[in-house]
Amino acid sequence: MNLADLLSDTPFANPYDFANPIKQLSELVGRDSQKRDIQYYIDLAKRGTNINLALIGPRAAGKTSLLNYTEAIAHKSGFTPVRINLNTSDASPLDLFSKIFDNLFTAACMDDYLGGLDAAFYKNFRRLRDTRRDMDLDLHGHQVPRHLSELPEGGRLSESLIDRELRLIGENHVKPFALLIDEADVLSETRTGLEMLRNVFMNQGDYLIVLAGTPRLLPELTEVFSPIIRQFKKVNVDRFEHLEETRKCMCGPLEAIGINPGYGADEIPIPNPALVHRLTGGRPYEIRLLCHFMFRRVEAGYQTNLEVTTRTIELVQQELTIREDWRTPFIAALHELSEREMQHLRLVSRAQGASITELWALARTLNDFAGTLPELEDAARALESKGIITIDDAAPVLMLDDLEDVYLRYYSQNLGIPMDLTRTTLEDHFTEVLSNSSGPQTQPEDPDVGYWGESKDMRFTESVCCRQQGDTDGDWDDWLYWWFVENPEKEFDITECDLIIVDPNGQRPIGKTTSLSGIVGPSRSQALVDMKQDIEARTAGYVRIDLRSRKIFTPSRDQIIEAVRFGAPTHVKHNCCRYHLNEFYALWEPATRNEAINELKTSLAFAEINENCTAMAHVCLINEDWVGAATWARKGSELPARGDRFYASGQHFSYVRDSVVFTLYDLAVAQIALGELAEARRVVSRLTRLVESLTTSATSSGEIARIDRVDGAFRCRGVIRVTNRDVVNEILALLASV
Repeated sequence: MNLADLLSDTPFANPYDFANPIKQLSELVGRDSQKRDIQYYIDLAKRGTNINLALIGPRAAGKTSLLNYTEAIAHKSGFTPVRINLNTSDASPLDLFSKIFDNLFTAACMDDYLGGLDAAFYKNFRRLRDTRRDMDLDLHGHQVPRHLSELPEGGRLSESLIDRELRLIGENHVKPFALLIDEADVLSETRTGLEMLRNVFMNQGDYLIVLAGTPRLLPELTEVFSPIIRQFKKVNVDRFEHLEETRKCMCGPLEAIGINPGYGADEIPIPNPALVHRLTGGRPYEIRLLCHFMFRRVEAGYQTNLEVTTRTIELVQQELTIREDWRTPFIAALHELSEREMQHLRLVSRAQGASITELWALARTLNDFAGTLPELEDAARALESKGIITIDDAAPVLMLDDLEDVYLRYYSQNLGIPMDLTRTTLEDHFTEVLSNSSGPQTQPEDPDVGYWGESKDMRFTESVCCRQQGDTDGDWDDWLYWWFVENPEKEFDITECDLIIVDPNGQRPIGKTTSLSGIVGPSRSQALVDMKQDIEARTAGYVRIDLRSRKIFTPSRDQIIEAVRFGAPTHVKHNCCRYHLNEFYALWEPATRNEAINELKTSLAFAEINENCTAMAHVCLINEDWVGAATWARKGSELPARGDRFYASGQHFSYVRDSVVFTLYDLAVAQIALGELAEARRVVSRLTRLVESLTTSATSSGEIARIDRVDGAFRCRGVIRVTNRDVVNEILALLASV
């Protein structure tokens, strides 16, 4: 079955509307995380906690469609939605609040406020607003409509009057309001309007504000609503990230008119979603536009099904570049490039932020470039001299506006040299390499517990290269690969892979590291080893692949300790260190306290890291060994702390965001006990600044609450476990003084 035959029997109108935002809930495909955020914060507001929403994204990203979705969800949740579409003429505070109150009263009366649209109140309100006459009309105690009609151009409403009016509406209306403001960039034109919006609405419990604007709005919004994360939840609205979203955007309109898309005998074929996703950059507007022209060409008899053809691409390109100044210097230079230069442009623009060395290694890994690294470097410099790219810190950068981005995608596709400008990272490309090379993905069954770990916390992620940071006590090859070569008769699962870009001498990692977990079982281990050898040979050592496992042939503990002493890579030592540290946590009970401390000492013997130094400081504090506590806490404070790690609280261990906070607090407690108050003050001042910085960098109100709990935990932690009352009092006094 094809679409042309189906349309000849039953003519359908073209279902792909690229000109208008989506209005029906069922038509909004993808955007699952954004939908969850919207539903969550509307539910939260319904329970009395207002955290406003800011839908932020570039032009034509789908913000208005998502605002329509928010309006529908708010209505279903018992709100009265108030839609406010701003124009540039609404930038002044008077014009802004005039539009807000006009739409607010209209929406409220549509929801039967004071008798509804046909009652005397709304008729009097409209007569007053539209004619600016009959000032003595009865408005049921509302004063703002009369003041708006009396104020001269450039006048300003009293904030106290606005506050009173909003409270009066909220008290007399049975539902809360959701103010949905589209084209909110207008608010950035004048800071005064934003400040008034903040002052009058932030203390109103009956009003939820939802703004839709471009990233241009964000700096001004952040400045006025400081800290913004306590008053607005930013919802990013950008291109589709996942192929499934692009597929749904293609299929949804067909399904809505009763056409079943797919690849079965009774289904209508659709183009490859991966091709459409790459060509359109995952932008919903462009996807609908492309599908619109494909459907139109089927209607005209040029195609039997939806297909991405050269002519379709030309039509879309013409539509997207329909402006007088479309031939920019970049586009003019683009037309001067040879086919070989276009191939070079594809290579140097395929991964965001990657250096030329990394891009060359990727091209060699994918086997689509036969040249040397110097040849690609020369090609990149040639493109820079023609104004196509810039080279910033060894990384090629394409600085394109929206028009040039669109033009390059469609122009290159027509030349048969398609370019992926979807901001794919180097890690994304190499993850795909590993996935495609490792065979079917499986999860290993019941991995053995040991130095190879059973949880994410014990993976080999400390250092993938034994020569990193001056450590030269081992071979470059990864640990499990060495075991595999030395013991080929032993079967094991390779369940983790890292792919590393190294410098020309093969001495240290210089690029990104891609981790893949749970990708392969025993039957595929040899295939993964073959892939490692093939890629490393093809790239002349620029790409190294580190194969790891949680389950091998389980050598004894003594064998591993002996092997580590004879030059295991640094990441293996750190893995052993973390294994014993987790054993310490597991054994930290009164009945097994001595065994726990022995595990902690073993962990420290393998490697000193922030977490085990902090744990030893905790043990010393419990035993009131102030010198030992100060020594270990000082060591821990000088080591980098990894986020989300265990820390000691009282007699127990918990899980928090940043363990360095607790390392510093241990140090302060020990210094107070030793009488080193000046040093303790400096440490407490440092950790106070650290907690403030964590709060500043938090991205959501939930994270701030979490940090507040951390802050409270470290301030009471020593009091819980230090029995010396004088020390406790000194701690409290010092904290109060900082």
